[in-house]
Amino acid sequence: MKKITLLFSLIFIFICISNNGNAQVAGTSCDSAVNIPIGSCIGPITINDVSVAGTSPAVTCTGGVFRSEGWFSFTVPAGPSQNITVSGYTSTTNADLVIQIISGTCATETQIACANGTVAGVAQSEQATFATGVLAATTTFYIRIMNYGSAVPMVMDNICVNNTPTNDDCNGAQILTPACTAVLGTSMLNGDIAGATPSISGTCVGGTTEDVWYSFTTNTTAALPYVITTVPSSSFNIGIEVYSGTCATPINVTCDDATGTGGTEITTLMGLAVSTQYWVRVFNAGVGIPATTTFTISITTPSSAPTIANVGPDITLPCGSSMYSWIHTPYGPNAQYTWMVATGETIIAGAGTDSIAVIFVAGAGPLMNSVM
Repeated sequence: MKKITLLFSLIFIFICISNNGNAQVAGTSCDSAVNIPIGSCIGPITINDVSVAGTSPAVTCTGGVFRSEGWFSFTVPAGPSQNITVSGYTSTTNADLVIQIISGTCATETQIACANGTVAGVAQSEQATFATGVLAATTTFYIRIMNYGSAVPMVMDNICVNNTPTNDDCNGAQILTPACTAVLGTSMLNGDIAGATPSISGTCVGGTTEDVWYSFTTNTTAALPYVITTVPSSSFNIGIEVYSGTCATPINVTCDDATGTGGTEITTLMGLAVSTQYWVRVFNAGVGIPATTTFTISITTPSSAPTIANVGPDITLPCGSSMYSWIHTPYGPNAQYTWMVATGETIIAGAGTDSIAVIFVAGAGPLMNSVM
């Protein structure tokens, strides 16, 4: 009988553990803060302490009515200053999400960053960023997630703590060097939007979302096509926008978000000015913080590959070139040559003599001449 009772007790304990194993609840005070390692996310997690009446330390980024809060923490090792971004997303629509970052101890709390930039009453995300400063010892910082909306539990789909990318802003854009093919480290780079913050609103996706920046300088050769390829990880809906101008006054060239989650974006740029710097913003085109945030980006100048049909062998322009000199002599000094271009191509300039024809081509497809 004792064995049977013990068995039922063990089963009961197992059921209780199983039923609560997936439930995560935020800490209700600084002392009970849930730790989040840098470079990771947790969630979903519930902010269900609706009984808190205090607002210490003072919140400077909202003037709403305080409803509820949850507490988290992260630890930064001793060493040089680090830029840290705390990101949060909630699909609770009757909430007003606020993220506050706090230094000091639970007895002496000081706000060092605060975020409440999105519209309340809808699913929303916030990012708070700060610099740790040089740390002489391992230091714990605290995160206070607050709901200034209705007095109901708020479910955070995820809360993430990451180092802010060095190319988080246009001024820190990483350099891409155009090449005939994608070469990792020069014409192709690995990227990650984890810890990125929004900068400017895109023209093909509403609102501002997490983004990182790149730049490239066009070649001295006229009329080359430039192809930017971004390959996201499986749950990342990637978007890309290209700008001319400067970081202070960017001018939209194109914006692409043609594919969905995990889909590759391919952007072909024609007619760019020579020897000119352009800017590329890679952004999150999805809703909320994606589970995977990495991607690759490349810029190539594939051959415009016009095949010149002639009496002799066909000629193809080499990769990265838009000018080809062709010696033609079969028909003598009085022959006239008419250059015909296929749909999608443009002859920028052309010159012909009885021995030399110089062709400037933009685009891709067959380029033919005929003798008259």
